[in-house]
Amino acid sequence: MMRQLCHLNGWVCLNTDGSCKSGSRAVCGGLIRGEVGLKLARYKGFCWVELHVDSLVVVHNLKNNSSVSSMGWWLLQQIRRLLLLDWEVKICHTYREANSCAGALANLGCDGGSSLHIYERPPAHVSLLLVADKSRVSFPRMIVV
Repeated sequence: MMRQLCHLNGWVCLNTDGSCKSGSRAVCGGLIRGEVGLKLARYKGFCWVELHVDSLVVVHNLKNNSSVSSMGWWLLQQIRRLLLLDWEVKICHTYREANSCAGALANLGCDGGSSLHIYERPPAHVSLLLVADKSRVSFPRMIVV
């Protein structure tokens, strides 16, 4: 039976992002908000997770159980298996600017080793992004509609 560790309103927010620098492997970073990667949220026993991804293609593929490309197919399959477990996960698109903390952690992963890193306190440059995010500071950009 799963533990019931939930944020005040029952939901936690998980922001995720990926990164791949020239000559390095692809990595991902994530940030669970509302409590002290999707597997970590599951392991921690969260029962209601709002998953924020800044790729419309990934959001579409996960919501519609489709894949237009073989690139990343295996990872999408792993995520789909996790989504079928006994919990509720809402998949949401968020713009890159609202996902800067997860992006910074993913970039940090490109420079690190091959293991999982869990920070009890965020690295200094991520802390500054968290302060800006909490203060609702926005960094707008022009997009084509």
